[in-house]
Amino acid sequence: MNYIIDPAWFYWVNAIDTINTVLLAVMLISCIFMIVVFIVYYFYCADEEDYKPLKKLMITLAIITLIFVVLYIFCPDKKTMIEMQVARFATYENAEWTVETVKSAVDYIVQAIKSLK
Repeated sequence: MNYIIDPAWFYWVNAIDTINTVLLAVMLISCIFMIVVFIVYYFYCADEEDYKPLKKLMITLAIITLIFVVLYIFCPDKKTMIEMQVARFATYENAEWTVETVKSAVDYIVQAIKSLK
């Protein structure tokens, strides 16, 4: 069977939308942890030995946050996926076919009306 739109596409649209939501959640949680670690780092560390593990943790959280920000930016949402699918079928050939079909339908209606008189 030749589908115009593959049914699996609907599954992948929802899956990518869920992935996008998870990316956003992980990114926000990572940012919150980074802020908490910074506050602890800034206000509660008394000597240099306390700084080292928190500094490594902050760098790790910053890298994780950056990775998830980039993934979130490049992972399309549901609306974008639907727009991409519509754009795939919006071709000049399809537009010309649509115009010709509408013209023939109008001509048929006009002929039907004339035949009633």
